[in-house]
Amino acid sequence: MKILVYGNPLIEEDSAALKLSKILKIPGVEFQEFDSLEDFPDKNPVIMDVGSTEKPRVLKDISKIEKNQGYSTHDYDLAFQLKIMKKMNQIDSATIIVLPKKITEESKVEAERIIKELKST
Repeated sequence: MKILVYGNPLIEEDSAALKLSKILKIPGVEFQEFDSLEDFPDKNPVIMDVGSTEKPRVLKDISKIEKNQGYSTHDYDLAFQLKIMKKMNQIDSATIIVLPKKITEESKVEAERIIKELKST
């Protein structure tokens, strides 16, 4: 199972997924840092990113992803790009593991449980 990991290592509140991907060691799971959707490797990707959540959760409905208000080309975030790719039939679906901005031991354990559950399905 490959999980595409998004985030910005230079911004603390956007780097949780990158940090967690370096900590978790789950047999059969490969974490791949990804910052561009140009060469998306799969029609049904599994993605790990930071979002507005208190604890890790799974989001499978692309239409429910919150997108930031776009004021310039720098504001085209993951949510915006996934919605465009879905409309253009470049992806069929996406499973997004949404993480809180700050990783605690509890959220680390919950994220690991979620990933293992996704891997087994």
